Amino acid sequence: MPRPIQEELATLYKVKQNTVSNIFLKKRKVVECESKLGRTINALITDLIINTDILREKAKFFVQRFEINDFTASNEWINGFKERYNLKQYVKWDYDLNNVFNYDETGLYWDLEPSKTIMQNPLSGKKKSKKHVTLLLTCNATGTEKLKPLFIHTYQNSQILRGKKERFTNENVNLTNVAVHFLPPNTAHLQPYDAGIINSFKAQYRKVLVRNRIEAYEILQELRKDVTPLNIYDAINFSKSAWDSIHSTPKCWQYTGILSQDEMNDIIEDYDEQAIRDEMEIQELINQLPFDDPMDAVDFLHIDDSLKGIEGLTDDEIVSMVKSKNKEPKTDPNEGSLEVISTKEALGRLDDLVLFFEYSSNISINPDELNILKKLRRRVLTLHINNAKQATLDSFIQ
Repeated sequence: MPRPIQEELATLYKVKQNTVSNIFLKKRKVVECESKLGRTINALITDLIINTDILREKAKFFVQRFEINDFTASNEWINGFKERYNLKQYVKWDYDLNNVFNYDETGLYWDLEPSKTIMQNPLSGKKKSKKHVTLLLTCNATGTEKLKPLFIHTYQNSQILRGKKERFTNENVNLTNVAVHFLPPNTAHLQPYDAGIINSFKAQYRKVLVRNRIEAYEILQELRKDVTPLNIYDAINFSKSAWDSIHSTPKCWQYTGILSQDEMNDIIEDYDEQAIRDEMEIQELINQLPFDDPMDAVDFLHIDDSLKGIEGLTDDEIVSMVKSKNKEPKTDPNEGSLEVISTKEALGRLDDLVLFFEYSSNISINPDELNILKKLRRRVLTLHINNAKQATLDSFIQ
């Protein structure tokens, strides 16, 4: 700094000019020292675990080399140094990445088709569609193990969940060999699921759903048979198929910063490119539907992003749950129902299928596929015989 400016500062703060000069000289040395320390830490961090104690000792080493007096590596300086050199702190655990799991919930409109006409009522107004479910998705950091999704349907599990919500959302569980920690609310940047896993799941789910609807509308056109409405059992099967199709979990874990780059380098997939491919594939499927005013793929993918899971209940919803605790579970009359098939009916249909594939000239089937069908028939036959024996025994006892 020029001498005249130093003299002005000395006059302003009522100190000697050489004191001001020494302060700026020390500042330059500190900046140079920090720069050297930063480069050293970045070089070491690729091979070693650097903690605060090591950082403090390295700082003292360079302070001595630069002959800086009256310097203490205080916690305040440590925090400032980390911020200036973008150093992040990670908790080092002894768990293998295969044993590190994360779970999160999401809401899903399970039967929603990509038609704007369908969307106009009730979703565009204040009334929200009731055909939604809550899904709890769990997987490990490497993507090698995905647990079966927990599927919560409207009304069906209200008795089971009563009194459990607060326990499962606010308390960490004390287990002997497992460490469980709940991430605080509004920490989406730390959630691998919010970073992309949920989006990947919903993309796969909607692919399965649209393919199913394409087939249903083709049957309508060719056989003049009514389009079969989706039911909750279809949604469960779609969810399983979608969850089994996801392979982008490591990238989402790495994106949050919970796991370091070095730990994830060998298993990262390019999630962004996969998301673009998903959008393009869904758009191609939507174009095959006989809708006059279809939604585009992006809107369809994100239509339920704001849908709450079980955790985001409003005060009115909590009051409603308490008031209805003694009522019978409700069902949606428009939801469709599952056809109950007896073992006798199942045997008849399997017999028809075996005959069809054995003697039809319009379709070819290899022996292994036919044997699978026959094995299924034998299993159903065994179940039918056992049920008949049990019915006979029950009538004898009565």
